[in-house]
Amino acid sequence: MEVDASQNPYPVKPTGYLVGSLLACGLYGAHLSQIYRYVGTYSDPLRTRLFVLWVWFLSTFQIIIIVATAWKYYVGGISEPSVWGEFWWPLSVQDGLIPLMAFTAQLFFGRRAWKLLGRPRWLAIGVVVLPAVTFAFGVALAVTARIWANDPWVSAYDFSQRSIGVPSQVVAIVWMGLSALTDGAVTLALIYRFSKARASGQPATRSIARSLIALTLETVLLTHVVGGIMCIIFLASPADHRTNNELFWVLLEIVTELYALSVLFTINSRARVRKVLKGPGYSSSVEIDSKPPETVDFGQTALDRRVEGYQGSTPFGVFVSALEYNHVETPQSVDSNAGALSFSLDSSSQETSSTPKEGTTGGSSLSTAASTGVSEGVGSDGKFQREA
Repeated sequence: MEVDASQNPYPVKPTGYLVGSLLACGLYGAHLSQIYRYVGTYSDPLRTRLFVLWVWFLSTFQIIIIVATAWKYYVGGISEPSVWGEFWWPLSVQDGLIPLMAFTAQLFFGRRAWKLLGRPRWLAIGVVVLPAVTFAFGVALAVTARIWANDPWVSAYDFSQRSIGVPSQVVAIVWMGLSALTDGAVTLALIYRFSKARASGQPATRSIARSLIALTLETVLLTHVVGGIMCIIFLASPADHRTNNELFWVLLEIVTELYALSVLFTINSRARVRKVLKGPGYSSSVEIDSKPPETVDFGQTALDRRVEGYQGSTPFGVFVSALEYNHVETPQSVDSNAGALSFSLDSSSQETSSTPKEGTTGGSSLSTAASTGVSEGVGSDGKFQREA
């Protein structure tokens, strides 16, 4: 076949690219649903909204590249099969888009780790420098891959004379390794912080910490696994055809959308986390990490007190402020009125006033009114009285 004569070092695999493209489109739909939820739930500052818009822009750009490339290969390839032997230039743009999305997500999660760990200076430097270096190697990969794969219709000898091949593979391996290192370091820093809270807090606080650890793993673990598998496949493939693998192309097409979803899932999870941390009266306009971590109280929280049934000076926060019992003893109305009982419960945590209500003694009263004119009640001396 004519395609076999191509020296393209990054061959596109038809099945892998098709499956990966379809999955990416599905993930993009999930991304849009998260944006819809965000817009309807939060009223964040302009900075946060612009960040969400930036993530959406990168994700949308990725989908545009996928659609255009699919048309080029699957439709154009019908009349010109040799197109499968080329590495079309939008794929090089995609190679630069993936590191940019990863850089954005790493800065986002790195900032969270920095604030939760007490804003140390060394971590502030690390969460900026390491993602920036990783991004630089990703851009270098996109540029060198484009140069190396350009004009693949040459002899094997002429292609082997291109000195850019080795640097391109080196920067690709370094980028994948640094990306995995950066993602893993940020995730471990978050889990470390939550684990410390889990070890030192009350039972309810430990439950919250477990929930936060699970949330962190739910949002980023799949992205880490995909990146690691891609690195392994790239290293295990022949040097002259590093992407000659169906699974590699599936993962390559979805990794950008996975980064975008991990960010949006985390942003939208603030309501659930804040509801647990702050109780029912939380405000959705304040970020969960806007409070400096050194002021966070991991002692007995309001949630602990609710779980343990304690609010202020009143056990379980419930007491009887008034009890009334009305019973009519006449035979004519006994069926309709007998046993009419009403309670007034106050769940406020404040103590009751010491002033008795009108017609009550000591905050509670029992009274009976009959149609015969006989009244019964408890007098001020605590004894039962009956008056005609």
